[in-house]
Amino acid sequence: MRLPEHLELLVSDEPVMDLYAHGPWRVPDGLYDEIRGRIDAFVADPRCAPLTTGQHGMMKNPAPLIAAELISVLAYLPGAGAVYSGPFTKLYHELFGRFMSTPLDPKKLGSWSGLAGEFRPFEWLEDCRDQELALTLARESLGVFEGLEPFERRRQAIAELYGDPPDGDWLGLSAERRRDLWTAKADDGVLDALPELHGPIGYLEWVCSGLLPVHEHLREIAPHGEDADQLLVHLLLQAGKSQVPAELAVVLTEDRYAELLGRFEDRRGSFKADAWSVDEWAWLARGLGAGAIDVCRGWLDMAVRFTAAVQGLPGVPARPDPVWVPVAGFEEDVRRLFTPRRRIVNPLAAGLGTGLSTGGSRPRGGARTRVKVETDLVGQPEVVAALEEIASGPGPVRLMIVGPDGTGKRDAAQEIVRLVQRHGLADPPLWLAGDFFAAKEVSAATVHLHNDARDSAGVRLMVIDGLDDMSKDDRSGEAILEQLHRALDVHDDLHVVALCEPGGDDRIREVNPGLALRFQVARTRPFTAEGYAELFNRAVQQRGARAHKRALTAAGQLLVGTPPVRNLRNARLAQRLADIVVESVRERTEPGEELVVKRPDVPASFDSPGADPMAELEALTGLGSVKQEIELLVAGAKATKMRRDAGVPVPA
Repeated sequence: MRLPEHLELLVSDEPVMDLYAHGPWRVPDGLYDEIRGRIDAFVADPRCAPLTTGQHGMMKNPAPLIAAELISVLAYLPGAGAVYSGPFTKLYHELFGRFMSTPLDPKKLGSWSGLAGEFRPFEWLEDCRDQELALTLARESLGVFEGLEPFERRRQAIAELYGDPPDGDWLGLSAERRRDLWTAKADDGVLDALPELHGPIGYLEWVCSGLLPVHEHLREIAPHGEDADQLLVHLLLQAGKSQVPAELAVVLTEDRYAELLGRFEDRRGSFKADAWSVDEWAWLARGLGAGAIDVCRGWLDMAVRFTAAVQGLPGVPARPDPVWVPVAGFEEDVRRLFTPRRRIVNPLAAGLGTGLSTGGSRPRGGARTRVKVETDLVGQPEVVAALEEIASGPGPVRLMIVGPDGTGKRDAAQEIVRLVQRHGLADPPLWLAGDFFAAKEVSAATVHLHNDARDSAGVRLMVIDGLDDMSKDDRSGEAILEQLHRALDVHDDLHVVALCEPGGDDRIREVNPGLALRFQVARTRPFTAEGYAELFNRAVQQRGARAHKRALTAAGQLLVGTPPVRNLRNARLAQRLADIVVESVRERTEPGEELVVKRPDVPASFDSPGADPMAELEALTGLGSVKQEIELLVAGAKATKMRRDAGVPVPA
């Protein structure tokens, strides 16, 4: 299963703000520091410095009046009862922690939040007793939260509302009267962004106009026995209501409201909130499985808003409590179902060619018969399964092959070239390597990749040999990965195979988790003795000889215990051994006679050019960061040598 692109941040390790009404948003690095700086500047402003309060329940008293007002504004920005993933208290402390009376206690934090979101204009600034100053500070202070994208539309709506104040002395009025005066000034654009300003009944109507259709739509996707009216009854009961609010008669028709009264009485005695919550949780999980995550999130947001609205009646929405809407369970399911996992191929399924299709970029739909693929790959069931999947459908190839050098990654890429050519991509493949981009400026590297992707879309397979090595480039590595991510989004017909060393997929996921989700991963693995025997047999035949079975067995056992030397490893070791053995057999064989490799022809060991320091380093336990730094130094030295050998100027 795979998330839609706009929700991929939900299973990433990035700092994310997720207001359901907006969607997950990656918090830019340094933004919170910038906002804290704006807050401090306002607190120190000569107009604000003398203004304090000794009655704030969250901050150390005396508390800066402007900071108290900003906290009130921040609490309103999400919306009345809007679902915010994660504890909103943490955001308070992130921005205002130095003013708080008690430190943040992680043990008391919930997994999600739903605030009352009550519009309380000038709640604290009224204490300054200067209406003009209060209005000026309120307008200016709204800029403190600029940059928090999920709240931006509502922030701008408040700014627009504050731009046209009511007439007369409104600052000295009661909070309720002052709120009503300001609300009356809201035009349609402001009300569209701040629907709770419609008033308690208007907001309840707005919530129901979204909740009821989305409920029926989700029932069509994932069948569920609870119709829309039953949902309203259950939401009222889980919200702790003992009666059906009369305000619902305005939202619904009179006949429907009367029917709702009867249903409520019939259900009230037997309703168990915890059992209902578990049932809804299971239904939402089925919706996730059916690909309706956006619909599920909309349902949850509106269900919690409904809870807040009815609990606040006849007044404005309240902070939802109690609330049994299964937001926490749903979020747990999202992480459990959509977090990228390693793919493990069942050897039985691989042998029969009937495994399930799990490729991230392959088309979804009904059952599909997997096409059997004839391949020369040895001992690589995950890659063979991926080849069969590619051969089975017309979807774009987005495959990352991860494994040690010499295990058939490039051979597999050539197999894919032949498969996609059958689907109309007749041009020769484009091969890109990390050395093409080494130490390039960001603009040059991204333009190069942009042009290659544009020219390859729908025409040829693009093979990126060493995508993980590209990502390590200090100058342009992250930009290259992001450009590839954009190219895959823009070009639906772009076929890409990325080849990586062991752990390369983890490196890609660390640098650009969104790109990692675009690829299906297939892993190659070192050869067994039987695999080496087969590789040796093929190499012997390529040299015009044949081998006895005992010779093949001995060769396999020799190769499996032979340490690699730099890039002389795996299948290349079999080629090297075949060179030595066949040459020896040729020397003792009379001209014109068949070359036959026998058991004694296979040496007990065969010489290698010398020790491989990189292999020895890789064999050491731990030292991850040291290994990475050494790999970067070696890669840079190789790139410099290649440039020098090619006559390209090398920077000092």
